[in-house]
Amino acid sequence: MKKILLLTVFVFAAACYGQNAESRNNAIKANFSQAALGAWQQHSLDKVRDYFQYLELLANETSSEPLKAQLKESIYTLFEARNTMVIDITSADKTPMTLENLLEKMDKFKRPLKISIKKKRLSSYFSDNYWMNIYTIEITVDNNTMINDVSQKIYFLPQIKDFGGKSKEVWSLKLGEME
Repeated sequence: MKKILLLTVFVFAAACYGQNAESRNNAIKANFSQAALGAWQQHSLDKVRDYFQYLELLANETSSEPLKAQLKESIYTLFEARNTMVIDITSADKTPMTLENLLEKMDKFKRPLKISIKKKRLSSYFSDNYWMNIYTIEITVDNNTMINDVSQKIYFLPQIKDFGGKSKEVWSLKLGEME
């Protein structure tokens, strides 16, 4: 009788663990409807657009030093980490570099820069904590135009936030690696 009871408990525990592992692997899809995910994806494109607009301002020679410092901090808050690998938007070959290095380069760029998102495609692939945004950017520097196709991870993660004496789980978007 003990063996049967022990075996039953073991099978039940294994089944529960397997369900928990599956829900962790599809945390995004488990917590949001397809329509809600589509809205979050659209919002992530707004964050990408903000990133490129901040880069344009950072490269602008008329931007003051305090403004440039604020722009860098605003860009860092958009990304998951300062050492995230991004593409060098000043070259046609999409050279990978850290976000921190790109911002230092843009700070010294001092030439008119215009970045536009031309084509975008919402991904149907969702990992447990990210999806891919795929878009085409048009970069104009000194009347020369470059067009690059970009794939970028968008991290979508729950975070515990404190509001007064209460804690609540909220989901937030962070930009990730580009290629």
